[in-house]
Amino acid sequence: MCYERGLSAVYFEEHDRVGQIEYISHSGLISKLYKRDPSQSPNEAQAKTYEKLDTDMIFWTLQYFDPYDQARKRGEQFSIRADSWSELFPTTWRATFRVSSVEDVLNYEPEEVDLGDHIFNRVVEYFDREHRKTQRLYRSQLVPS
Repeated sequence: MCYERGLSAVYFEEHDRVGQIEYISHSGLISKLYKRDPSQSPNEAQAKTYEKLDTDMIFWTLQYFDPYDQARKRGEQFSIRADSWSELFPTTWRATFRVSSVEDVLNYEPEEVDLGDHIFNRVVEYFDREHRKTQRLYRSQLVPS
């Protein structure tokens, strides 16, 4: 029923209730609803949480393969924030440009990105593969992207 409600919401159709979309990463909530240690299988735990909450759609986005690949090649360091609310899904943080004045902001020049056809096609293939994998994980929910 969740998937159908989600699809109805996308098409502005009436259903038994308004479609609900969520992004849940709170480790405590996931643990309570999953009833097992979610760190053993975070993605399954999150999927079961959405099912138990009768969520119709999940909020899913995918960034390019590895947004920090070029930064790693330059030897840049990363820190992982494991906040108490998201031990299962920590945030990766990388300072790309330190700002200490208005002039720093005005002088900022972002790095160039290769958007050639060969890169674009690889991104499309990767996105399609990851989206299908996510759809298999969240079988009861609509996974728009």
